[in-house]
Amino acid sequence: MWKPLAHTYKANVGDKVRFADTNSFVNKETTYEVVKIERHYFEICPSLNEQLLIKNNLKKVIRYFDLGYNIGLEIWTSH
Repeated sequence: MWKPLAHTYKANVGDKVRFADTNSFVNKETTYEVVKIERHYFEICPSLNEQLLIKNNLKKVIRYFDLGYNIGLEIWTSH
């Protein structure tokens, strides 16, 4: 089930996320995977072949501060 991702939630490597409806500049159907986490941000990239991602450098940096304010993300949970 997709749930809104709040700025208080700390992402984990391997989490599946997607942009919420509020982001008209991206395709909501594209799913992303968290590939790196740091204290104030995390990096995501489309869930595709890893070699293709490295070649095309499709990573995006998401700052926790922006979640819910400038960026709407949803996270996949199995609950």
